[in-house]
Amino acid sequence: MAENPFHTADHREAHDAARACHVAAMDALRVSLSSGWDPDARDRVTMLLDTADICRTTGDFLQRGSVHVPDVCRTCAIVCGECRDECERLGAEELSACAEACDRCVRACSRLVIQRAAD
Repeated sequence: MAENPFHTADHREAHDAARACHVAAMDALRVSLSSGWDPDARDRVTMLLDTADICRTTGDFLQRGSVHVPDVCRTCAIVCGECRDECERLGAEELSACAEACDRCVRACSRLVIQRAAD
């Protein structure tokens, strides 16, 4: 089987970052819900679910080498950037791993978007 031309080191890095961010967002959600967040945290729950979902989807697109990787990565970088900023703003210990994973994902996905624009 021929090597997938989309599987460069940057694609693998973005894939790994997206998968790790998916897990971190789900962990942050579980911890947050189990610690008795107030009902006003609905937007935060939605943000963490959105982050987990786009990261899972991005990982899938990267793994199969979809031609739509740059578009999905652009969206992933936006969503993860918003999640990172919110987690940092809240400053809660249970959100720090999610903020770090989001930052890594933003940087890795942004590199792919920039590369595509340069092509």
